Amino acid sequence: IFNQTEKSITAAQMVLAGAETMSAGPLSEDAAELGMEAQAVIDGLTATTRLNGELLAEIVGTNLAVWDDRLSIATKEGSIVTLPLGGGETTTVPSPNGEIITATTSLDESANMVVLTNAPAAYQMSQAAGPLTFITPREGSWNKGVALASFFDTLYVLSPSDNQIWKYPVANGQYASAEAYATDGATVDRGIDLAIDGSVYVLMDSGEIVKFIKGKRVEFRVRDIPKPGDGLTNPRQIEAMGDALYVLADNRIVKFATDGHFATQFRPEDILTIV
Repeated sequence: IFNQTEKSITAAQMVLAGAETMSAGPLSEDAAELGMEAQAVIDGLTATTRLNGELLAEIVGTNLAVWDDRLSIATKEGSIVTLPLGGGETTTVPSPNGEIITATTSLDESANMVVLTNAPAAYQMSQAAGPLTFITPREGSWNKGVALASFFDTLYVLSPSDNQIWKYPVANGQYASAEAYATDGATVDRGIDLAIDGSVYVLMDSGEIVKFIKGKRVEFRVRDIPKPGDGLTNPRQIEAMGDALYVLADNRIVKFATDGHFATQFRPEDILTIV
């Protein structure tokens, strides 16, 4: 339907739904082909790229860190699984003392990664096979958190239980004591992840993204996500890369410009996934 995007999407969805009802009948092959064509139309109208479903399943509900050409995943079983991005042997490092890993991040200025545990304690790893080396601030201790991010090796810990983002700057090769980053009383007690590109972005469990500059909340909202998936439901993770934000929510990854405007999205390749 020329120049009527929403109506075109609705029409294609009706065709897709009709194809699904015929998927078990004698016209199943024709229905599958029609469904693929309808989904391709929907994908084109909603700026959607399809990803391998197994790849997306691997990253849902996990803690990821990309560092030194490696991808590390903190598993629910309490270990860190690392694989080279270019392919090769996978290594597994158990969590120290049976602690639960609550957050991971890579360090901008060195080929290392850091993990935070529920103790709370922090460990640094420079080799895929370990070891995890205990690190501690010069004064005080680590605060509990659900997410970590680094900016020029300064660590930021998102602590919903404290309604705060704790900042640990580096001085003379060691982390200093924690500083409260959010200084204007902004609420982050429903935060689930954070990302930093100079500004700090906190992903809330509602799908809202809260942006801070120099410790103060500034106006920010995501916009222009194509319907019908124009909200961020079941949000999991946020990353800042270059001049873009990536949000893992439900069964897709949504890319935004840093002013909040929608850019594109990535979904599982299975055409029967609900749009």
